[in-house]
Amino acid sequence: MLLNKQVNRGARIIANGCFIELAILRIFRKFNYTVKIPGDIVWERARNTSRTNLSIAEFQKIKLTGAYKFFRFLFTFSLKSASQVIVPSSQLFSLAEDWGVDSSKISLIYNSVKVPNFIENSIREYDFVTVSRLVPWKGTDEIIKEVCGMGLSLLIVGDGPERKKLLDLSVHYPGLVTFVGEVEADKVKVYLNKARYFILNSSFEATSYALIEAMALGLVPIANGETGSDEVINHGVNGFLFGGGSKMTIRDAIHALEKDKEGIQKMAIQAHRTVDVDFNLNINYCKIIQKSQNAK
Repeated sequence: MLLNKQVNRGARIIANGCFIELAILRIFRKFNYTVKIPGDIVWERARNTSRTNLSIAEFQKIKLTGAYKFFRFLFTFSLKSASQVIVPSSQLFSLAEDWGVDSSKISLIYNSVKVPNFIENSIREYDFVTVSRLVPWKGTDEIIKEVCGMGLSLLIVGDGPERKKLLDLSVHYPGLVTFVGEVEADKVKVYLNKARYFILNSSFEATSYALIEAMALGLVPIANGETGSDEVINHGVNGFLFGGGSKMTIRDAIHALEKDKEGIQKMAIQAHRTVDVDFNLNINYCKIIQKSQNAK
């Protein structure tokens, strides 16, 4: 009902979901809308339901059939119907082009968070923290094996279908793994502040909100360099990347953090500075509003 009233007034809509519903409604009521793509929702559905084990890049190359073919059609139709398409990573920019979206209406604007003042926190209960939905492509099982296999403690924030499997795995590392389950978005920073480092092992990320928020709080991160995390982390400057061009494994990155404790404070300051400059909500939200207002 609210959406219908807004459309009747000719309001410009910015959507971070409900793309398909908006595209269908636009057939009957002419209005402009801007969409912000969080990822490939078709691939995520296939991965989360165990219909595929392919990476997001590999998934684009296969021929879809049945419901997934129709789902892809609806998703791309909704993007093509938008006046502006906002993407939070270079990889998603390329994917949107591959899906047939006109590149002239795609804009790269990174995910962003509110940036607090930098305050050094020397009281940390855990060595590492990770924040994510507990699904296979987040790689949380490997995080447990690598972090806890080195005798370091790990705090896991999030929930999902992999929880029982991960709980069973954690039994092999008594006292080192703590699960807190799903946490409200505005309370995630409370748990981030309990750890020294942040770790992310997804096979796909655009620019992870959890990663950015952790860096804003001064946590030095390590993350998969074959994802959008390499647009956030400057390897060896504000964190470490593993995989890809870094030539590091997760264990290598953990060792790098542990052996350079004197340099960690400088990296923490740089991590905070990176977010303040490139992933600042006050700056990037204004960019999205401007793009929406200029949409035709």
